[in-house]
Amino acid sequence: MSATFVPDPAETAASRGSVGRRAAVALAARDRCVRATRRFSAAVLARWGVPSEKSEAAVLIVSELATNAVRHGRSDLTVALALVGDTLRIDVTDFGDPTPRPVSSAAGECGRGLDIVAFLADRTETCQEAWGRRVTVTVGVTGVRHEVRHEVRAPESRPLVGQAATEKARLS
Repeated sequence: MSATFVPDPAETAASRGSVGRRAAVALAARDRCVRATRRFSAAVLARWGVPSEKSEAAVLIVSELATNAVRHGRSDLTVALALVGDTLRIDVTDFGDPTPRPVSSAAGECGRGLDIVAFLADRTETCQEAWGRRVTVTVGVTGVRHEVRHEVRAPESRPLVGQAATEKARLS
């Protein structure tokens, strides 16, 4: 299974508040990739300090959408997470056939995933294109730890040598 991780592009404390946090993973649509999307999402949300109740709901949403992408898209899929303020955006994109193919299963076993997603999400949107589909979900995640503590140390005092010593002497 090949995976691509796109790390948070806003690694500095100053830019995190304005840009937000983003992470994505791309996988081949296989049954085992659903577990990988859950692990990825749980790890990212924990790193971002999303409260566990909201994190568990978001991981369930990712799992349901990734399962649909595997079953119906049957092609590569991408899971992208973005946290801006107290809003988490989840995008699951599959690049398969835009027309879902029926999947045989036991009665009552399938068909509830999108209902679960709609119940947990604040907003859902599906975009169907010729290249596949993207489902976008937003979830309010009040209680995210936004503060980032960085320890700043003063540089150690070192004796000046060479050109720096000459420059200091010239300015004195």
